[in-house]
Amino acid sequence: MSSTTNLSSGQVPLTPRQQLLLDALRDAGAELSNQDLHHRLSQCHQSIGLATIYRQMRWLQQRGLVRSRLLPTGETLYAPVDHDAHHLTCVLCGSSVTLPVCPMHDQPLPTELRGGFLPLFHTLEYYGHCAACRSAVAEPEASPGLPRHRQAAPPSRPAAHLAGQAAEGESPTNAKHPAHTHSDFA
Repeated sequence: MSSTTNLSSGQVPLTPRQQLLLDALRDAGAELSNQDLHHRLSQCHQSIGLATIYRQMRWLQQRGLVRSRLLPTGETLYAPVDHDAHHLTCVLCGSSVTLPVCPMHDQPLPTELRGGFLPLFHTLEYYGHCAACRSAVAEPEASPGLPRHRQAAPPSRPAAHLAGQAAEGESPTNAKHPAHTHSDFA
């Protein structure tokens, strides 16, 4: 599959590496971090350095071919722009739930508000406290500022209340981000 991007003055062809990254994102069916992309490509015997992935993902984002979202942990996740997904993200435990519909889908940005700005994609994030964190904070035994259900979870994994532990053979993306499954982006 070959892609080009419309960069205001015309079509700009993608390099083989850019196409490989875009195809990997599309095939994943879920948001991926740069590290997740690097791991997936390494498993497929595709050699692309992590620094190159960072640069190329930024390039693809600037051309409107991928969208990104920043997690409260500082990690950035990428997906093709045709995967219009929006999230509710807990600032305490880091859980992220995909909204079933885009609340802004039928709300175009009025031309008079754009000021010459050409939108490429949009993201919508709601940040707050999930039900499990709210109930855990209400428990008197919980440590201040950290819900009880999060205390036992390893720092590199979301809390167990999200989707359970990673199953054997589960992809690293789903293990790190259990709220993101292929069905979330269908």
